[in-house]
Amino acid sequence: MPDNLDELKQKAEAGDIAAMFRLAVMYFDGDGVDVDKSEARKWWEKAAERGYARAMTYLGLMYYVGDGVKENKNKARKLWEKAAELNNAYAMFFLGMMYFYGDGVEVDKGRASEWWEKAAKLGNVQAYIGFTVLSAINIDPKKQKALLEGLLKLHDAIDDIKMLLHKKPESQGQEYACHYTTLKALRSMLEVKDANVLRMFNIGYVNDPDEGAALIKYSKSNSAVLSSFFDDERPEVDNVYFASFSLHKDRLDLWRAYGSGGDGICIVIPLSVFNDRPQEMYGDEVRAILDKNKDQIKDEPGPEGPAWPMGPEDTGAAAAGATAEPLPPLTLYEVVYGKYQEAVEKLEEILKEIQNIKNGAPANEDENQKIDKLVRMLLGDILVTIHSFWAISKRVARIVR
Repeated sequence: MPDNLDELKQKAEAGDIAAMFRLAVMYFDGDGVDVDKSEARKWWEKAAERGYARAMTYLGLMYYVGDGVKENKNKARKLWEKAAELNNAYAMFFLGMMYFYGDGVEVDKGRASEWWEKAAKLGNVQAYIGFTVLSAINIDPKKQKALLEGLLKLHDAIDDIKMLLHKKPESQGQEYACHYTTLKALRSMLEVKDANVLRMFNIGYVNDPDEGAALIKYSKSNSAVLSSFFDDERPEVDNVYFASFSLHKDRLDLWRAYGSGGDGICIVIPLSVFNDRPQEMYGDEVRAILDKNKDQIKDEPGPEGPAWPMGPEDTGAAAAGATAEPLPPLTLYEVVYGKYQEAVEKLEEILKEIQNIKNGAPANEDENQKIDKLVRMLLGDILVTIHSFWAISKRVARIVR
């Protein structure tokens, strides 16, 4: 999608829903134009009227927080309910937040859990946090609220780190990403018919013993809280998968290491095929909701039940009954080397808060292990994007899921 204002306006006025949405984002954020919340609302409303779930979700946030419009929780709820019908996981997450806090509706942790469960099945990590805290961790209601907020703040801080690592298309003169592999591996992907295929690896199945361990080792040697959530320096994170690329092409050492001793292949991919901005994170919006409800303590018990695994991320489908695409747009993150201190410092206070919640609750090893597992799951996204100095020459970039 081009970001040229005149071109976007022409497309939007011609009925292009994606252009309407992007134009609204530009006006809302002041991205290349002066901030104009009225224009943002106008274009999100036009896209929402045409059934675009993402526009409904953003519009609902405007009314929920009262940003650029008069606060109207009822209107926000109705917009989110409509977006949720269209399979938008973030709308489901925000509905869960409304019912958890009783903000604009009666407190109903059962309804909150239902919405979070649905969103978690679509791959929304924040909803997965909420559903697991409500349904799978047996903890005092006051501690429950603090734990939920601590884990959401951790998610937000990790997203901030990912923003810094985001590799924008054609940034710094870079035009491509390269994947070195074997002809056999390529053939196995080409055999899958009528589908986009991306080969990804779990941390536990890679040969490099340092993979994902650099940040944990640094934390352990510096007595940082982060290391206390891991039993070993080698991370046991079963939910994180990644695909690796090099920002070098025709490097002899990379051909030897990954290209079958020079007999393999190098797939060169233009950076333009990757997202030109990180995936939607809604960090500011979640912070606003937490700030609005920071003094509310609700004692209603939550539902019981197991945590669900996560599925593919919702893409904000624009038609009733639409489902998430099998392969969402891909975001590329450049691996950084040796920058452990910055990451540890950003996360330390939040992790201390979570640790204090564990320590202040009645001793229950099972519940503490569930909390540790959630923390490890969240940290998994950055464990594979911060590496030790020895690998700096590879200039690696990664897709992380």
